[in-house]
Amino acid sequence: MKQDTFEKWLIDNNRPNRYSKTLLTIASDLKKINYYNNDLYLISDITVAKKVKEDYLSYDKYFEKNKRGQNMYNSAFNRYIEFLESYQDESKLINGY
Repeated sequence: MKQDTFEKWLIDNNRPNRYSKTLLTIASDLKKINYYNNDLYLISDITVAKKVKEDYLSYDKYFEKNKRGQNMYNSAFNRYIEFLESYQDESKLINGY
C-alpha cells in the first residue's frame, strides 16, 4: 500500500487525511525502539496491522502519547485497518471470490 492511496481513501471516506502523516510518526517511533524498521504502508495484511497496533500501544510511552493526543495514534491505525479491509473487499469483488 502507498501513502497516497491511503490519503485518497481517507478523503473519499470523509476521514481526516492527517491520519496518513500520523502513520509516518508511528513508523518513526517503532524504528526508534527497533520494533519495525519498514514503512507501515508496506503492511497489507490486516492481522499484521492489528498486531503492530496492539504492540505499539502496549509500550507505556506510546500509550501515554496516544492518550495525550486524544487517541490520534489508535485512530490512525484503526483507519488504516479499515482501509486494508475495504481494499481486500474490493479485491475480492474484482477477482470474484
